[in-house]
Formats: sequence, structure tokens, C-alpha cells
Amino acid sequence: MLTEHLSGFIGEDRRRRMDEVLGNRTRYLTAVLKDVYNSHNTSAVIRSCEALGIQDVHIIEKENRYRVNRQVTQGATRWLTLHRYRARERDPTETAIRYLKDAGYRLIGATPDADRVVDDDDLAVPTAVVFGTEIDGLSDQTREALDGTFRIPLYGFSQSLNLSVAAATVLRTLTGTMRARGRDWRLSSEESADLRFAWYRRTIRESDVMVRRFIANMEAGD
Repeated sequence: MLTEHLSGFIGEDRRRRMDEVLGNRTRYLTAVLKDVYNSHNTSAVIRSCEALGIQDVHIIEKENRYRVNRQVTQGATRWLTLHRYRARERDPTETAIRYLKDAGYRLIGATPDADRVVDDDDLAVPTAVVFGTEIDGLSDQTREALDGTFRIPLYGFSQSLNLSVAAATVLRTLTGTMRARGRDWRLSSEESADLRFAWYRRTIRESDVMVRRFIANMEAGD
């Protein structure tokens, strides 16, 4: 009822666009960024995830804190669910890995020394793709927790890509494969409903006031 009430304050074209985007959202695939020190790179990956329909991004901030670069994200953070694991936790890396594995994700990581590239087998179950720091890559602790590694095939003299470019390349490949193979990658009806409500609230000015007023009227029997 509350979502329906808020919908009256959003134009029809905007609501239709939100429903279209929701129909293409996924939690089957997610991205994990481990201690990326350049916030420009993290923000670029976040923007790529939003554009590719990936709802969740996990950011581990054990050594480096992430600060949103709004010029890069272009508002992408409004529509995503960011999970941040910070240095104040006992071990943010361990916390993130435990959370993802308990949620049923298989963890794979990009490393230049892997003997394979990503393929359809990597999407047999919900998958979290882990990216390490710009220079050092994945830490030993993170690599030991992975269920598999892969490399990005390169054919030039340059044998590495900028982190944000590498992430966009891998995630575009995997989302394309996921959709083409017809896996059950879409959000559940409950997840879609929750996100729709959250997006409505972020879109409408003073939505918190509207929500409180609606609840008060309901409790008063109006």
C-alpha cells in the first residue's frame, strides 16, 4: 500500500523505466573490490555494475577507505546496494568472505597467472567476482579463500589492464553469458518490491515525511 501511495508522486514514464530496469537486475552475479586505493577506479566499477544490471557491490576497506567520486558514478550509487566492510571490524576481508559464502556465492578472482579464462562453468551457481588492488592484485589471504581464479586474455605487449577496465570487461562477459544461458538470474518478486520502494523513496523529495504521514494516517484509521 505504501509503495502504491508513493507511486502517485512519480510520473508514469519514470515508473515504467524503473520497472524495466528492475526486470533486468540481478543478484546472481556480484562484484567484490578489495582495498582499491584509487576511488576513481572503485567509482568506475560501481557505475559499470549499475549499467550492467548488477545490484550489489561489496567493498572491502581494510587498508584504503572508499570515497564516492560523484563525477564518475553519475548517480549510480542511488540505485545500487553497496556493502562496505571497514577497518573498524576485526577482519573486514574475512567478514566479507564469510558473508558471501554463507549467502551461497562461489568466489572467483582475476589473477594474471591463472591457467584459464572465465567460462559458463563459472556461473553454475551464484558468483562473486573479486578484484584486488591496482598494483599488488589479490592478497594471499583473499586468494586462499577463492573457489577459483581466472585470467583476462590479452594479446598485445601490454599485459595488464586498468582495474576499472578489467572489471568492466569481465563483468560484461559474465553478464552476457548469464543472460544468454537462461539461468535463473532475475530478482525475486520480494526483492523487486523492496527495491522499487527504496527507489521511490530516493526519487521523491521529502519522501520520509510522506511515509511518516501515511503510516500515522493508517494507524489513526483514516
